[in-house]
Amino acid sequence: MRKLTCDRRCVSLLARGRAIWKEHVMVRGILLIGLWVGLAGIVGCIAVGGTSKQPTKGQELIDLKTALDRGSITPAEYDSTKAQILDHH
Repeated sequence: MRKLTCDRRCVSLLARGRAIWKEHVMVRGILLIGLWVGLAGIVGCIAVGGTSKQPTKGQELIDLKTALDRGSITPAEYDSTKAQILDHH
């Protein structure tokens, strides 16, 4: 197995990279903003398009019936949740 070594060129590149990082506040700002925007987009913190839509009562009932048909919920859970949807809307 070959041992990795760092010669003068490598040390020079590392030193230049550190110098650029220290001297160029704008570069740091752009990189940090890009990182923040990327992370925020991943976790869904940035809403694209403005407002979020609430599902309609009909869509909630359709989704509930689908869950019942797939066996995800029991008939008793279906009935109680259906009553809640119809009462609260």
